[in-house]
Amino acid sequence: MVSGKIFQIVNGYTYGGVLKLKSCMRYRCTQGCGAILYKSFDGFLRDPVPVHHHPPPKLHLTPDGTYMITFGLSQRGGRILIFSGYSYSMQKFKNDYFYWRCTMVQPGTAKRCTAKLFTTLDYKVIDDVGGHCHKKPKFTKRNNKIVRIY
Repeated sequence: MVSGKIFQIVNGYTYGGVLKLKSCMRYRCTQGCGAILYKSFDGFLRDPVPVHHHPPPKLHLTPDGTYMITFGLSQRGGRILIFSGYSYSMQKFKNDYFYWRCTMVQPGTAKRCTAKLFTTLDYKVIDDVGGHCHKKPKFTKRNNKIVRIY
């Protein structure tokens, strides 16, 4: 069985980065806004739902309980994976997993964003590592293909 990170979805917002505390579990907003969710060990929310300063991510849950990913083209025509509004390019295939890296560059530098994504052979997301340091890219549809424009 493949295990990935544990995520919580509350009111459409996603929380990850779980940390076990003495009396509860702490989750942080996956969008990096600083909102923190506390859940007791029996699964109940300990505090009111935190306030976010952004809309919830647009995730499409499939009937089998996994999240849908889509594929598009980069500005140069390369294949990119789109998950949670961010684009990733495949870096390597190892041990029956695809290893993807964010396609964006950190603002004001020439360094690439450090966010990574791991998928199975059938493109089910196993894990996403690191936070994004930039806004989500914009996409458009050209000739029935999704193309990143920013």
